[in-house]
Amino acid sequence: MQYFLTLRIYTFFSKITTLKLKLSHLLTSHNIATSLNDKVRQYREINRHMVPQKYEKAYCISCQYQCEIYPRPTIKSIRCIETHYCVWPDKNIYLKNGVHCFLINKHYNFSNSGYVFVDFSRYNIRLFTNDKWIEYLIKTGLRIVLIADRLAQPLALYWKHRCQQIVSIIYTSDTRNEIERKIHLSFLGQKDGRGYRQKLSAQEVLVLDLLLAEKSVKEIAQELQMAEKRIYAIKLSLQNKMGGRGKLNIILSG
Repeated sequence: MQYFLTLRIYTFFSKITTLKLKLSHLLTSHNIATSLNDKVRQYREINRHMVPQKYEKAYCISCQYQCEIYPRPTIKSIRCIETHYCVWPDKNIYLKNGVHCFLINKHYNFSNSGYVFVDFSRYNIRLFTNDKWIEYLIKTGLRIVLIADRLAQPLALYWKHRCQQIVSIIYTSDTRNEIERKIHLSFLGQKDGRGYRQKLSAQEVLVLDLLLAEKSVKEIAQELQMAEKRIYAIKLSLQNKMGGRGKLNIILSG
C-alpha cells in the first residue's frame, strides 16, 4: 500500500515538472519573438532619423500639361478640377501609357479621389524596403495602387497589409477582367480585400533591405544583434517566398 502511494506521489510531481518545462519553453519562445520584433522596431526608428532619401517628383498624367503634384505642386494643379492620376516612378513610358489609355480613360472615378499607380517592379525594389516611400506618397493626398511583377508580389502584399492608403495590387499575371474588376472597386472607393498570396514579414523586409545594401550575413547579424543562424533562416524564408534562390539573387543583383 505504501509502495503504491509513493508511486502516485512520484507520478504527480513528475507531471508538475513536465508542465513547468513546457511553460518555460513557451515563455522562452515568446520572449525570443518579442525580442526580435523589438530589435526590428529599434532599427527602423534609428533609420527614420537618418538623412532622407531623395525621391522622384510626382506628376499628374490626367491631361497634356502633366503638372507637378508633389513635392512642389504648381498653381495650375492646385486649381485644377480634374481628378489627379500619376505613375510613380514614371521612368517606364510603356506603363505610363498603359495606365493612361487602358485604366483611366475607360473608368469614371466615383470616389472623388486621385490615384498614384506605383511601378512596384523588381527594378525599383530598392525603393520599397523601408517605409519612407509610403510616407512620401501619402503626402500627395492620392490613394495608392501597386502594379507588382512576380518577384515583388510578396513585398507588395506586406505593404498593402500595413498601409490603409494602398487600395489594391494589380499583378502582371492578372487577366484583363481581373484588372478591370480591381480598378472598378478602387474607383468606387472600395478596397480589394483579397490577400491569399504569401507576404513577407517585417523581419524579412528588414533583412532584404540590408542584403540589397550589399551587407553580408555576418554584418547583418552584428547590426541587428541576432545570431547568424537566425539571419540564414530569414534569408531562406525570403528565398522560398520570392520564388527560390535564383530569383532572390536576381533581385539582389538588380
